[in-house]
Amino acid sequence: VFPSGDGVQMEDLIGADDRLYFVGVDSDHGPELWVADESEIGAHIVKELTRGSQEAYLFKFSAAGSELYFNQFTTDSWTQFWHTDGTSEGTQMIIQAKAESLTELNCALFFVARNQLWQTDGTAAETIAVSSLGTPVFGPHIAKFGGSLFLSNFNIIDSGGIWSFDGT
Repeated sequence: VFPSGDGVQMEDLIGADDRLYFVGVDSDHGPELWVADESEIGAHIVKELTRGSQEAYLFKFSAAGSELYFNQFTTDSWTQFWHTDGTSEGTQMIIQAKAESLTELNCALFFVARNQLWQTDGTAAETIAVSSLGTPVFGPHIAKFGGSLFLSNFNIIDSGGIWSFDGT
């Protein structure tokens, strides 16, 4: 993937079909998302998400086909939820929030953020809140079973519960 001596520190390897994504740090950049595939280009930064060597933290990676969803936290911004297809042009912020429990149902992707269930196609324009989860949620979990999503959470008022959502 790298010629010997390239000096890129790698962590968080995530396989997605024919691509290998990872967080890399080199002498010119802080933590950035990199991609490697079987092309002659080799490994490279997908898109510079933070300028220079600014501190950033990329986390909660989820692959969907050859595409990747992830969260980014920087020292000067809120947590942001991102999508990439492995190209600079196809890498964009979806929503300014920490997304959790990304799960596919009926060719749509769902996640929990801001105490709500969201649906996305990977673009900000087509990302919508589909249901409020009410009181503050801690540790939301989503599981697909049959043709529905099941959500469980813990909240500070009534200890939480389990909800089902069929995508409509």
